[in-house]
Amino acid sequence: MKKKRLKKSAYVLISVVVISIVGSVSYYLYNSYVTSDKYLLLEKGYTIDEVSFALTNKEIVNTLLKKDYNKNILVFMKEKYYLSKNLDKYLEYKKQNPEIDNDKITQIQFLLRGNDMKTQMENIYKDCAFKLNVSASSVAS
Repeated sequence: MKKKRLKKSAYVLISVVVISIVGSVSYYLYNSYVTSDKYLLLEKGYTIDEVSFALTNKEIVNTLLKKDYNKNILVFMKEKYYLSKNLDKYLEYKKQNPEIDNDKITQIQFLLRGNDMKTQMENIYKDCAFKLNVSASSVAS
């Protein structure tokens, strides 16, 4: 009996099919990784530990992807009194008061109940002025 041999064109066709399958799978895996939340957070500058914490909650991931990298964001998110609606206030307060510890900022904002700090202080001055029968401008200065 004679052995049948495949023609050279059949080998070429099989090689092309195998290469295209391997290439397609490789591209799919690469594209899946590059568009993943983990990759995008790492590209922004977050560490592996920060990314693993963020991946526990989709809301955290979305917030981090929307904002520019800031090392304080995740610190605030880990705090007991953190409210996501006040994140911009926490960041602004930290920017204005860099000497205050991060763990105190969420508590301060919690006590202010999300009100603007200047408005809150004006109300305190007005209350004091009313009780003491003096003008609020003299108390504030």
